[in-house]
Amino acid sequence: TLVTSHASPRTMVVSEGQSVIVGRDGNRSNWVMAETSVSGRHGAFRIYNVKLEYRDLGSSNGSFAGSVPIGEHWQTVTSEGVRLGELCTIRVEGGQS
Repeated sequence: TLVTSHASPRTMVVSEGQSVIVGRDGNRSNWVMAETSVSGRHGAFRIYNVKLEYRDLGSSNGSFAGSVPIGEHWQTVTSEGVRLGELCTIRVEGGQS
């Protein structure tokens, strides 16, 4: 389960083989974030070989694991999660499956 870092956290369950596009534009994203620093189609999460992975989809303000930028190649998400733009952090809750 993915959880946002907002005061009112939102969750999204991701299953093996499923890909979730996160972004500000509801026409181009499965999971909409109303943060101004999140691009219309910011990035994608997926479960691959029982691990949660993420890749940036060419966002304007970037995606980060800690302070390290995440590019357009799939990377395994660690317990610290992924920061989209300036404010929105998405982390894994309840394991990687």
